[in-house]
Amino acid sequence: MVDVTVTTASIPERAKLLWEAMASVRAQTVQPAAHLIRVQSPDDPISPVQLAHQRNRLLAAVDTIWAATLDDDDVYLPKHFETIAEALDTDADVVYTFAREGN
Repeated sequence: MVDVTVTTASIPERAKLLWEAMASVRAQTVQPAAHLIRVQSPDDPISPVQLAHQRNRLLAAVDTIWAATLDDDDVYLPKHFETIAEALDTDADVVYTFAREGN
């Protein structure tokens, strides 16, 4: 386990995508400490401002040293946190891996 909390904001219409994102976190070879998820209420208007508000609330709830964001339409490759775990013990302010587009 690494001292990272993953945050994911979503909307009800993207439930299938959210499940895939959640499955990619569960499939990690090295698990994050937590995965916080916030699904917007169906009654709230969908807007970039509302999504930013959701993300800010999620980040405010993080109690680990590191936070990682995962959009509901993205997935982590299985060794994502294993790959970055080594860098987390350095003096780095930001740690990231490269993204791969497509299947």
